[in-house]
Amino acid sequence: MSKASFSSHFRNPLFIFMFYLVMVLPHFTIFCAIDLSGTLFWTNMEVCANTFIVDSFLENSIWSLLFIVLIFECLRWGDKVFGVDKKSLSAQTQAKVFLMLFIAFVCWLAISSAFEWLATSIGRTFPVEHPINLFFKVQAYGFIAFHLNSYLQRRYLKKHPLQKTIEVHDGIKSLTIILGDIQWAEKIGKKYFLFSKAGRFKVDKNLQELETLLPGSNFKRINRSAIVNINEIAGFSFWENEKYVLKLNNGKEFVMTRKRLNELKNDIQQTPKTSFFWGKVPLLKVFPSLRN
Repeated sequence: MSKASFSSHFRNPLFIFMFYLVMVLPHFTIFCAIDLSGTLFWTNMEVCANTFIVDSFLENSIWSLLFIVLIFECLRWGDKVFGVDKKSLSAQTQAKVFLMLFIAFVCWLAISSAFEWLATSIGRTFPVEHPINLFFKVQAYGFIAFHLNSYLQRRYLKKHPLQKTIEVHDGIKSLTIILGDIQWAEKIGKKYFLFSKAGRFKVDKNLQELETLLPGSNFKRINRSAIVNINEIAGFSFWENEKYVLKLNNGKEFVMTRKRLNELKNDIQQTPKTSFFWGKVPLLKVFPSLRN
């Protein structure tokens, strides 16, 4: 079952490259300040840049990328273990992030020490950063990455509401599912359930609350006991006494009144169906049977 993860940007090459540039820039500045002492920095920056690329670029690039990847992977791992709430700025959330980054600091310190020992054993020197400087660097980059990722995730969810999640129960444990994966919601007896291709899940919300939570452009109330994802509609047919049967792609059927059906068709007429192959086209062009 798909799940929206807080850590989605931490393996995004563009996100990693951005932080790589942020890390290499101080190295470049320090290198030029030492190399061009007594001269104007800006007037000799081109010469300094050429020297930096030839002498130090590869080494700085490798270690900077390894450093960033380690921090990001620790944040990803911590998300799975501790369940970080990206929307919260509470002390509890900050403490969890601090713990993740402390683990990243210990791991990087161990890696640096191992490379220092290896370099010494073959008669070479390996620069090891002071632990205090390293600790603050890990915390600074980690917290910046965490909060930037959280901000980007919030912006993404505003533009893509179907990627938001809802907490459900599968009878054993609680978990979250993406709203876009929901095929329909239904009241069965006195309980409320969400249905997806992954199965049936109990939810602690009634249909009125779900109607408010689910994006109105994609989910429609069809009767007193059901809300359906309009992208799952296959068609409808007349039943009896001004009532119709609405059929979903998986064969599930619902009874609805003519009034509800007309309201549904009006909504569908205005709602584009997004597809990798079709682009955006009105749903009535995809489901011609709904015109009847």
